[in-house]
Amino acid sequence: MKNNNNRLIYTGAFLAATLTFGQVVQADSLVLSRGNQTISRDTVVDSVVVGHTLDDSIAGSGHLIVNNGAQLVNNGTGHYLGMIDGVNFNAGNGYLGLNTDSMGVATITGASSLWQNEKDLYVGRYGTGSLNIEKGGKVTNAEGVIGDRAGSIGTVTVTDAGSLWQASRGIIVGVVGQGTLDIRNGGRVSNEATVIGISLDGHNGNVTVTGVGSLLESTVSTQIEYGSLNIENGGKVINGHDGFIGANVSSIGTATVTGTGSRWDNLNKLYVGGWKDGSVLGNGSLIINDGGAVSATNGVTIWSTGSLSGNGGTIEGDVINYGLISPGNSPGVLTITGDLTLESDSVLLMEIFGPTAYDQLIIGGNFVAGGILELDFGGYMPEFDVPYDLFQVAGGMSGDFSEIKFLNPAAGFDAGLLSLSFASGENGGMFQLIMANNGDPGNNTVPEPASILLIGLGGLVMLMLRRRSPRISLA
Repeated sequence: MKNNNNRLIYTGAFLAATLTFGQVVQADSLVLSRGNQTISRDTVVDSVVVGHTLDDSIAGSGHLIVNNGAQLVNNGTGHYLGMIDGVNFNAGNGYLGLNTDSMGVATITGASSLWQNEKDLYVGRYGTGSLNIEKGGKVTNAEGVIGDRAGSIGTVTVTDAGSLWQASRGIIVGVVGQGTLDIRNGGRVSNEATVIGISLDGHNGNVTVTGVGSLLESTVSTQIEYGSLNIENGGKVINGHDGFIGANVSSIGTATVTGTGSRWDNLNKLYVGGWKDGSVLGNGSLIINDGGAVSATNGVTIWSTGSLSGNGGTIEGDVINYGLISPGNSPGVLTITGDLTLESDSVLLMEIFGPTAYDQLIIGGNFVAGGILELDFGGYMPEFDVPYDLFQVAGGMSGDFSEIKFLNPAAGFDAGLLSLSFASGENGGMFQLIMANNGDPGNNTVPEPASILLIGLGGLVMLMLRRRSPRISLA
């Protein structure tokens, strides 16, 4: 062990030592309160604490660096080791920012550089913690916790190809504190189950996976409760089983998938706004934009407190909707490759802001209509005899809307001049909205019989007549 301008380089397993500038190495445990410490050769300890309160109650700030392919092995068995300013620390655990107002930073950098924790890793226990894994570095532990106790702030950044954070159990991003996980530029995080924002009392958790090759992989599930998941620029998230957005009471979870190549793959099901059986409902939003994709092998369920929206995004699989589907955010296109079923209490919101600026829903399977259809015109008056192709359906159509609502119509708007019809085409059927060019609904322009399939018993065109209930039957 040597001291060089407040930088310590340990050459092997070390014993207790106290330094004049406040760094302490305590009986086979690495306890760093101030300054920088670099591990450049293989080192074995019982516990690691970076950033804690000093004996004079002054909050400390330390920076641990593992580089040059060195391995820092924290092989304690979990037993109690001691207490620093009222906070316990245990063997085998790693702590960055142990005490209130303390700050602990760890940087694991370079190929083969490793920080191995036999037990759990806390990034922001009561204080502020930051973990940086870069340039092929690797960190392993059992459970990973980012932003643990009230007032804590934890940040983990995994960047560059070959960099890995691997947890044999789960990773929690934001328990009661604030947690942030950034996976960038080909970095990778692997664990059993990811939970983002676990407590209503917390300050939310935020996870970003960005860049081609960047990956968050959970062998069981990803659960977004009080926070957000952002997948962008070709990043990927993979669940071995289920995904959840807002599955706890009062939870507010959001997942946004943006950009070509950006994906969230669920190998079983995805639930938005509630638990598996709908017995517990939170608030969940799924937004897919600009070539992003979300897949669920056994389907997506959007509960009554959930929503699906996006422009240029794709759901790969079947969708059952009890909540809100709104293609576009502003007018745009949303694709569902499987079946779409709209349950009786659901809402489908379509925006029509111009002859080419309107929402489209492309359905690769069957379409079962139900619930409320809301048409938002945003003050726009539909042009006469111009078809607005709202739905493209490759499979069959059935069911009915219980109500049609017209939102933000232009002055002089007359719903009695609208007709809805189903025209066949190369890619299946097209559900069209058309405004007649006079006040007589009976004179609505309809395509030739060879190119249209009229919906309803007896092959009747569906018209929303004056003084008539706006119920539309697709059966």
